[in-house]
Amino acid sequence: MKSAQKSAQRSSRWRSEISTSHLLQALSLLIFGFGINLVPLAYSQTVEYKPLVVDAKMLQSIQIRGVEGSVTVRHKAGETLTVRIRQKGAVSSGKSQLTGTADAGSDSQKKINEDWVAAVQSKGSRLEVQVRGPQLKQEWTAKSLAKTPEFTIEIEGPSLPLDIGWRGGTVGIQSWSAPIHVSLIQGKIQISKGVGDSSLMLVDGQVSIDARGGRTTLQVYRAKTTIDSLKGDLVAHHFSGELKLSKIQGTSYISSHQGAVQMTGVRGRVEFEFDKSSLKIENLLGELKGRSSSGSVQAEIQGEAEVRIITESAPVTIQAIDSGAFLQLSSRDGGITVPPHLNVVRGSNGSQVTGRLKGRTSGQVFVESLSGLVRVR
Repeated sequence: MKSAQKSAQRSSRWRSEISTSHLLQALSLLIFGFGINLVPLAYSQTVEYKPLVVDAKMLQSIQIRGVEGSVTVRHKAGETLTVRIRQKGAVSSGKSQLTGTADAGSDSQKKINEDWVAAVQSKGSRLEVQVRGPQLKQEWTAKSLAKTPEFTIEIEGPSLPLDIGWRGGTVGIQSWSAPIHVSLIQGKIQISKGVGDSSLMLVDGQVSIDARGGRTTLQVYRAKTTIDSLKGDLVAHHFSGELKLSKIQGTSYISSHQGAVQMTGVRGRVEFEFDKSSLKIENLLGELKGRSSSGSVQAEIQGEAEVRIITESAPVTIQAIDSGAFLQLSSRDGGITVPPHLNVVRGSNGSQVTGRLKGRTSGQVFVESLSGLVRVR
């Protein structure tokens, strides 16, 4: 039981660490968003910036920075990158250039356009696409903030390392076979296909990853996240919300404070650290190892079962299909339920079970809990 008591101390310390780290992330992202809660309005006209075609052979990476709107990046084989930008929220009476501002019919409209511009430039071997707001503090008046425009940025061309920092809206990346880094405060991150390491940070919103290869690192404060058909390791710090994982091939590490985590068809090792979050796994072929404070753990294991779980009050249910795994189970106050051929020994230290299941495959199942109910079937 000493290891379970140590687990309680570690879990308490982990809860404090994960809460602090995610709040610091949120604050750092808000600083990126100029530290002010911008309020975009809808406008009737859209300014179309002149498309820019860039020689991709001269580039080694792409960086995108902006505030409100959407970013779409698509892979297209070739030697050039095409950048298209639209601005919603400024009224234009004439043509605009990519690094200039749209003409306007009044002085006030001109001032708004001057405050917010889209610029594309190369810095060494890096292509930079930036939405720039007011440069001086005194320019951040209530009037200019209320008319923050939305920008739509579209990039199409050969895949290069990509770094996106955006405040609010949608970031979509399609068939991109290069490393990806995305920081978003509020909105949606959607990534489909391609190969390359991905690092995603989101404070509030949704994340969708489909049919991608490479290591994925996810840091989320509050979100609904879906990952399907990932070939590569996953590290997910998912503070709160819903996390659904299916067809993951690789090692998965998940930490979560409050929410629900569901995994289906996973191949590889799964490690977790939970506080109140629940974990449900179906059809796991691999190793399961982790700790939970009060969030329930349910796991269906295929093949050779290698399980090691420690909890405080969290109930644990393990279904080891056709398994002959050796069991070592203990719960001080919660009780244990096992197949009839195994004996539950009850004593001053709680309930304990030592024995082997009757299936054909080998393995080991170790579960230790302070007050959670332990079930193995």
